[in-house]
This record gives sequence, structure tokens and C-alpha cells, in this order.
Amino acid sequence: MRQRLAVLPGSLGAYRPGRRYRGAVDVKRAADLYAQGRSLRQIGAELGVHWSTVSQQLQKAGLTMRRGTPSPRIRLWSCVTTA
Repeated sequence: MRQRLAVLPGSLGAYRPGRRYRGAVDVKRAADLYAQGRSLRQIGAELGVHWSTVSQQLQKAGLTMRRGTPSPRIRLWSCVTTA
């Protein structure tokens, strides 16, 4: 009996429970885009993979990751002082 595959809205393919991404990420291209200042989410969208997959592959290749910037809400509250 064949397993039913559900396609999630906004996904690029069928969701298969218990299976992980096994495809290859073009690490050289991802590293070039990352060096240009692109975010992991932007790179993932362009390469058609999840941003965490991009992150894992770049780290595995030995690339030093940038720290994320805090959200505007966090920056706003860090400026507020109590009197």
C-alpha cells in the first residue's frame, strides 16, 4: 500500500512524516550569497530549501555565521529606562 503524501500550503513538495531533507545544497552559491549580506531565509527561498538547511550546510562547510540583529521591539525596549 502506498503512503499518502500531503502537500502543505506554501511548500515546495510533499510532506513525508519522519523523513529529512537529503538533497544537496549548492554550498558555494549559498556562501557567495551569504557573503553578499543575504539572510539565510532569502538564500533558502532562492535555492528552494529551508533556511535552517542552508545554515546547517554552511556551518558544516566551516563558514562563520553572522549573529542575527535583535528585532526592533527588543531594541526599542532596551532604550527605555525607569525613573
